[in-house]
Amino acid sequence: MPLYDGNNWEVRIATTQAGLLDATIIPYVKNWSEDRNPGIKQVAKGMGKGRGKEVHETLIEVTGSLEKTYCDTGLAVESPFGSANSPFGEIASMEDVAWWLEFKNKISSKKIQFGGVHGKYHHDHAEDDFGIETWDWAAESRTVV
Repeated sequence: MPLYDGNNWEVRIATTQAGLLDATIIPYVKNWSEDRNPGIKQVAKGMGKGRGKEVHETLIEVTGSLEKTYCDTGLAVESPFGSANSPFGEIASMEDVAWWLEFKNKISSKKIQFGGVHGKYHHDHAEDDFGIETWDWAAESRTVV
């Protein structure tokens, strides 16, 4: 699973793919990662000692993680459940919303978009209240734009 430096990427979140164009950049992203499991399994074929194997394709799994420094700055995201200006922790905790995530490389302008994103949010509180926010997520689709 590759780990990308947050300083080289602009990260946006929205409820629709079209909404990514106007979405606020998520501030203070430290790093993010993605993993694509092609869902390939080897299954025994035939009977006896000399049996071979067949390759079976199953569902492709797209997962990832986003880590950022805690910040209560509001993000302008239209949400069916929250206000139009909510902090990242509130947005990431909404379970019934299938989010769109976009990662845009600041150098090459390459965009990677993930659709149907759901995740688990965790905020590690520190004594100075500058803890780390982590969002482990799974997506239904992955597109390179």
